[in-house]
Amino acid sequence: MDSKKPLISKRKAKKVDAIVDISQTPAHIARTIGYTAKSLAIANLPYHDIDRDRWERKNGNYTFVVVALKEGTKIPFGVIPRLFFIWLITEITKTKNKEIILGDYFNEFLKKIGYTNFGGKERARVREQLLRLFSCAIGTYYDDEARKIAAGSPPESFVQTYSLWTKDKSSDDGQQQELFPAKIVVKQSFFEEVMKTPIPIDMRIVETFKNSALKLDIYLWLTYRMFSVTRPQHIKYEDLMVQFGGDYDANNKRSLDTFRTKFRNALKEVLKVYQANVDLLSPEKIVLLKSDTSVQNL
Repeated sequence: MDSKKPLISKRKAKKVDAIVDISQTPAHIARTIGYTAKSLAIANLPYHDIDRDRWERKNGNYTFVVVALKEGTKIPFGVIPRLFFIWLITEITKTKNKEIILGDYFNEFLKKIGYTNFGGKERARVREQLLRLFSCAIGTYYDDEARKIAAGSPPESFVQTYSLWTKDKSSDDGQQQELFPAKIVVKQSFFEEVMKTPIPIDMRIVETFKNSALKLDIYLWLTYRMFSVTRPQHIKYEDLMVQFGGDYDANNKRSLDTFRTKFRNALKEVLKVYQANVDLLSPEKIVLLKSDTSVQNL
């Protein structure tokens, strides 16, 4: 037996350290407060590449729609657009500005959104996802027949203008500078949505789950929901599957069973870091109980 072999991996040790840090030091003290928007906490983009130019998710009376605007362009997916949106919304909230500088260098931008892998394939993947994101329209609808309420924002791009780095290849140190820094200017409607209802989140938790789009989505959704939970809220797995389930068939029992297992495992991981009160005893549903949001004392 190798006496020098560590008891746990570096990755697990880092996660344990993060859990301890988050539990002992509030985000406002640690200076790790970031933000997301209500529409992205309610529903989000696909987890995997899809061969369609339209994506739709439902959360109760809300419908979240993404449409590719440019012919031949696909819908963005996975962690990259999620990390970008979190960074962008945080920057807009803090600067109160529609124009956000992405950076002089691509590697500088990658660090901003939480990436540490600067390899050529990864850089190309990030660039492709950004171009997909900037070439799509996002819409949200709310339709409550019981209360006779119908409202929404038809799909439109959140981008007014953007400029990216033109050089795909960098120097050995990744610091090849453009003549002008890359930037994005968001539309007034998106800017107003962000400034009206920014949802505070803990960037240490985002960092912990930056490799899992599902866990990121669960964390954003859970901390958003906990702003309004005053009494137990029961949510069936069928409803969660419509919101989080990707392309699972909501009418297929095997699909539901597969989703339930995957969702519960991801939720348990999130609850280790964001210790919200969630009852998982029932095989049919989860129950949200009154909890602190993940960012306190703002």
